[in-house]
Amino acid sequence: MDRITESLQKNDQDDPANGFVKNGRVVLINGGTRLRGARSGGRPELIVRIVAEPASRRELYKESARLNDERTDHTALDTAYRITCLINEGVYGTQEEAGKDLTQRDGSPMTKSQVNMLFRIGKIPERLMRKMADHDQTSAFTIAYEISAIFVQPDFAERETEYEILATEIIDEVQAKDMSKTQVQALIKSKLEGPKTRQRAESSSISYAGAKGIIKVFPARGQLDLSMKGLSPAKCEELKSLIEKACSGQYELGPAS
Repeated sequence: MDRITESLQKNDQDDPANGFVKNGRVVLINGGTRLRGARSGGRPELIVRIVAEPASRRELYKESARLNDERTDHTALDTAYRITCLINEGVYGTQEEAGKDLTQRDGSPMTKSQVNMLFRIGKIPERLMRKMADHDQTSAFTIAYEISAIFVQPDFAERETEYEILATEIIDEVQAKDMSKTQVQALIKSKLEGPKTRQRAESSSISYAGAKGIIKVFPARGQLDLSMKGLSPAKCEELKSLIEKACSGQYELGPAS
């Protein structure tokens, strides 16, 4: 997003996003990153080509995927995240149903095995997916699949924070050493079988627009995680905009409300 923000400031907007009008608002089909980049850089507008509304949510997702794939080379992480969202949101009832309807880049249907593997990759938290996307090795399908093994451990629900810290350490090492699939497998095995030290986060509860949330801070790692639940779509967008503006230095945050 930082690169998009810089490009918009220097070169203006080369390509319009695509969207449709619904209930008096523009719904983007693609261009979400350009929108966030524009807001982060204080740009007051985004050029959007208005098209017909897709016939269904499935068609909306598929059109969004097509436009994004044409504009950039998406990785396995992008596809995994997309399929996971489609299934979790009920757009598809099963992984098999998603595989039959969604296609590979060459237009052929996905196999059940491919969808199962992508769905497992989709269990990696979005924050870590973004980190993995910054490096060729960790964005590759085979490496991402090996890393996803951390998030299907039998005791993951009880040790979620610990496993996320472990995954972050593994991702850092894989990227620093440009490790192969075999090396990644060995690294993950040694980490999972070795002694596990629980590193607790400093947590505090917050509220915004009547919704409850939590902030987790890992001082030693310089990491902060924010999670909010129960926000309306409008308030969710409002809070996101406030955070983006604060992080871009447009203004300082006041006391939490």
